[in-house]
Amino acid sequence: VSSAGCEGITQICSWQECTDIISDLNENNWREKLGGDNIENNIKCGTHILKKKYNALKDGVEFDGCSGRGVTYSGWDAALRGYNGLGCGEDQDYYVEEVKQRYSELLKVDTAGYGESSVSSSPIKKKFDWEYKGKSYEISFDIYEDLFNYYNDLNVGDDEYRVYTSSSGDNKLINDISKQLENLAIEQGNRELAPYLAASFVQSLRYTSDKITTGFNDYARYPYETLYEEGGDCEDTSILTAKFLKQMGYDAVILYFDMPQGEDHVAVGVRCAEGVTGVCYLYEGKDYFYLETTGENWNVGEVPSDYNGMSARVIEI
Repeated sequence: VSSAGCEGITQICSWQECTDIISDLNENNWREKLGGDNIENNIKCGTHILKKKYNALKDGVEFDGCSGRGVTYSGWDAALRGYNGLGCGEDQDYYVEEVKQRYSELLKVDTAGYGESSVSSSPIKKKFDWEYKGKSYEISFDIYEDLFNYYNDLNVGDDEYRVYTSSSGDNKLINDISKQLENLAIEQGNRELAPYLAASFVQSLRYTSDKITTGFNDYARYPYETLYEEGGDCEDTSILTAKFLKQMGYDAVILYFDMPQGEDHVAVGVRCAEGVTGVCYLYEGKDYFYLETTGENWNVGEVPSDYNGMSARVIEI
C-alpha cells in the first residue's frame, strides 16, 4: 500500500472503475481483492483503468501540474497522465516522461540474455512451402522447444506491440529467415521482392484464434511462438510480419481497428516506394499502406471489406 492508500503493483486507488470486470468488488473487500498476493486482479484492474483513460483523453489533455508546465498530452501519453492524475502531485510533474524513459531502458535489455545459445533442447526442423504470384517458394530453419517455452511463459497478453517486435532472443532466427527470403528474391532477379515474399510467407501460415489455443482473446504472441506453432491470429501474424519488415530495413507500424461490433482487428502498415497504390494511413506526415497478414494473396494496399473505410489506431513498434 502506498502513502496515498493505493494498492498493489499498479497502484489502484479508483477501485470503483473495475466493478464491471471483477465480480463482487465493493468498498469493504477491494483492498483484499486488488492488493496483497492478488497480482492478477491488480494488473487486470490497472490496465482496464488505463484503457478507460485512453478512450477519454486520447484526443488531447492539458496538464499544468505543480510547476505550471502547460503541456498537452495525447494518445497513450494522455492515458498515463490521466492514470497518475491531472492535478498537482508532489514529484509527479514528469511522471509520463519518467515512465517512458524506464520503458525505453527495459526495451534495450536483452530478453533475459536468452537466445539459441542458451537452450538445451534439440533443434526441431521446420520446413515451409507456399506460392506467390504463380511461383513456388520454400524455406527451412531450426527452432527450439526451450526457447518457445521461455517466450510462452514470458507472454502476458500485452497489447503494447513494441514489446513483442523488439525482443532480442529471436533475432538470430528472424535474421536467418530474412536472409533466406532475400536470397529467394535475388534468385528471381529482384531484391525488392523480399518484403512481398515475407508477407506472403506469413499469409500462408494457418489462422488460429486465441480462444482455441489459449482459452481467451487478446493474447499476443512473440514471433518465435508464431513460427513454432506455425500460425496464429491477426495480431500474431502482424507482429511477425512487422518484425520481418523491420529486419529488412522497412518502416512498419501496427494498425489497430477498434470494432464497434465483433472482434477487433490488427494489420500492418508499411511505408512504400512511390508508385504503390491502395489504402494508406497518414501518421506523423508519412503514409503507411495497409498490409493484411491473415489469409493468402492479399496485396499491399488491399483491405478486407469488413475494415475498408474504417479508421485505424497507428501503433509504433
